[in-house]
Amino acid sequence: MTLLREVIEIPERVHAGDYVLRLSEGVERVDETLDHYVVTPAIARAFDAALGLIATAVTSGRSQAAFLHGSFGTP
Repeated sequence: MTLLREVIEIPERVHAGDYVLRLSEGVERVDETLDHYVVTPAIARAFDAALGLIATAVTSGRSQAAFLHGSFGTP
C-alpha cells in the first residue's frame, strides 16, 4: 500500500507565511513560483474579471477602482 507521505511532501511544521505568494518576489524565481502556484477555476475567473476591468479602464480612458482580498483557501 502506498502512503500519502510517499506521494507528496508533507512538512512537519508550517508557518503563517508559508502559503503566501508574493508576486513581487515570485517573478524573480519563476520556476519555483510556477511549481507552487495552483490556478483553480475560481482564480482563473477572478483574473479574467480583473483583466477585463483593466481593459475597460485602458480603452475608455477612465480610472477604475478595485479591491482584491483573499485568505488562504479562498476560492
